[in-house]
Amino acid sequence: MHPVEKVLVKPGDIVHAGQPLFELDADEAQADVRARRSEVEELAASLAKLKAMPRAEERAEARSLLESAQIEARAARAQLERLEALREHDAVSARQYNEQKTAALCAEAEERAAQAHLDYLMKLPIEHEIAEAEHQLAVAKAEFDAAEAELEHYTIPAAIDGVICWLEATPGSVHRAGTKVWGEIVDLREVDVRIELTPKQLNDVDFSQPIQVEQPELGRSWPAQFVYAAPAADRATGLVPVVLRVGEAGEPLRCHLNVTVSLALADGDRSSRTPHGEALAAEASP
Repeated sequence: MHPVEKVLVKPGDIVHAGQPLFELDADEAQADVRARRSEVEELAASLAKLKAMPRAEERAEARSLLESAQIEARAARAQLERLEALREHDAVSARQYNEQKTAALCAEAEERAAQAHLDYLMKLPIEHEIAEAEHQLAVAKAEFDAAEAELEHYTIPAAIDGVICWLEATPGSVHRAGTKVWGEIVDLREVDVRIELTPKQLNDVDFSQPIQVEQPELGRSWPAQFVYAAPAADRATGLVPVVLRVGEAGEPLRCHLNVTVSLALADGDRSSRTPHGEALAAEASP
C-alpha cells in the first residue's frame, strides 16, 4: 500500500495508452534501485580491476627473483665447499666456516621461498576468479533490472486511448491494489451497441443487410455493423445478447444511452419491431 503522490490528469482530459495518470510514493523502491545500481557499479569495478592486474608481469618478476636466489644459493654452496676443504687443514677459523654455512642455509631458504611464490602464481586460479566475479555481476544486474521494473509499477498508466470520464483519486489516497477504482477512461471512437433477441428473432434477422442505430431523444441515427451473437443465452431472460458496432459516431452517441436498432429480416422486410439496446464505449478503469 503506497499513497498517491501526484494526480497528473483531470476529468475531460484526452489521454493515450501508456500515458502516466498517477504517481505513487516510491521512496523505498527508488532507494532499492539506487542500492542495486551501486552494487552493480562496485562489482563491475572489481571485475575490471581483476582483469587488469598484471599477471604475466608478476610471474616474470617471480621467475627473476627465483633465478637470482638460485645464483646466490649456488655461490654460497660453492664457497662453503671451499671452506670445508680448508677447514680440514685448519686453514680457516671455525667462526668463518660457521658464518659461511649459515649464509648458505639462508640462500637455500630464499631459493625455496622464491620457488614457492612462483608456484603459487602459476597455480593461482585467475580464470576461475574472473568467472566468479562475472557471475556475481550478472546476478547483480538481474536484480537491478528487476528493481527498475518494480519501480515502473509506481506510475499508473492509461490502458487505452480516450477521455477521462471521472476521477476519485487525490494526493494522499491509500488503497490496496485491486480493491479500488480511481477513475474511468472512455473511448467513443467506436461504440458497441448491445441488444437481446429471442432465438426466433435471431434466426429471422439478416445481419448482412444495413443496420441502423437510433437515439430517439437526439433524433439521430447511425449505421452499424454486426459484431457477434453470444454463443449462450442469458439464463435469467432466455434472450441471446447481440453486439453491433457504430464507428465514428462522435460524442452525440455516448455510452450507456438507450438506443433503438432497426434490423432487416431474412425475407427482405424491415423488422416491424425494433429491439432496444444500450450503447457501450470502450472503457478502462485505472
